[in-house]
Amino acid sequence: MKVRLICVGTVTSSSMKRILDDYVSRVKHYVDLEIVEVKESKTDDPSEEAVSIQKVLDPRGKTIALTLEGKSYTSEAFANLINDHQTYQSEPLQFLIGGSNGLAEELKINPMSFSSFTFPHQLMRIIFLEQLYRAFKIIKNEPYHK
Repeated sequence: MKVRLICVGTVTSSSMKRILDDYVSRVKHYVDLEIVEVKESKTDDPSEEAVSIQKVLDPRGKTIALTLEGKSYTSEAFANLINDHQTYQSEPLQFLIGGSNGLAEELKINPMSFSSFTFPHQLMRIIFLEQLYRAFKIIKNEPYHK
């Protein structure tokens, strides 16, 4: 199975990069992970970023947008979603993280929310990868999840 994380902007903090790299290496033990970065717009309009995101979306893939308005999952339910896709689907599973201004409406596909809090988009990458790692630990019945 392939998981694609499509993000607006880049991680600039060296301490965040270290944490991100750690989770990337952990997740790659379980799945083919690709992180795609698109340039952040200099305006407050996320539609510019939407054009860049649409160019890198795999049309065969299932897309899930990480947004405040999305459906909330427990860690176990998220693991089930990943496991079901891994078991029954061959196309990539791709997650979208918008920039400072969020995602354009047309990209809010299968919206999922990790919290009703707003997180910086760079930090959201780490939160997402930690939950993806936790999901695979749950799926494999390995110690980690508490």
